[in-house]
Amino acid sequence: MVQLWGVQQGGLDKAWQIAVPFLERLGDYTDLSLDEIYEGLKDQKYQMWITWDEDVRGVCVTETFQTDEGLICCFVVAAGDRFKSLRFLEHIEDWARSVGCFACEIKGRRGWGRILRDYTETGQDGSKYIFRKVLENGK
Repeated sequence: MVQLWGVQQGGLDKAWQIAVPFLERLGDYTDLSLDEIYEGLKDQKYQMWITWDEDVRGVCVTETFQTDEGLICCFVVAAGDRFKSLRFLEHIEDWARSVGCFACEIKGRRGWGRILRDYTETGQDGSKYIFRKVLENGK
């Protein structure tokens, strides 16, 4: 069974050591450097999530920000093994809903649309496609 750890500030340094090997895989898939991600986590601009079962399976970093439509949770980066099941996604969506987000967004390659069945393609940002899910009971 896949578990999800929403990393708190007190566990950031330990979690970062776990996360780096996964985040290093991102290479050209992100415009952010590891230093920028770490600084964003330290400044509480970003939130980090780690998935595991018998082993660590992946890392996801999110950011919440205000738009004209309301508060949104955006998946900044994600890297790992077996992410195609995305079992952890609903837990992050629940968290986003609990902090007042009306939607979650994921930017990535168009192929993610086949996996993100609850998400709607809403546009493009450069070479990345934007997928959005409006959260029920979102504020």
